[in-house]
Amino acid sequence: MATIKVSVVSADREIWSGDASMVVARTTIGEVGILPGHTPLLGTLAEGEVRITLPGGER
Repeated sequence: MATIKVSVVSADREIWSGDASMVVARTTIGEVGILPGHTPLLGTLAEGEVRITLPGGER
């Protein structure tokens, strides 16, 4: 299964980092879904949760 490297960071620390099979997050430009092979993306998160699916299917 293909994975992507994910880093969720704030201005002062890393919140989570690891491999994922999918990421869904609300940004200031709307909700985005990121799968392996997606163009690298840097965005500003909006209020809401970041949903990360791990390679084994755990969320």
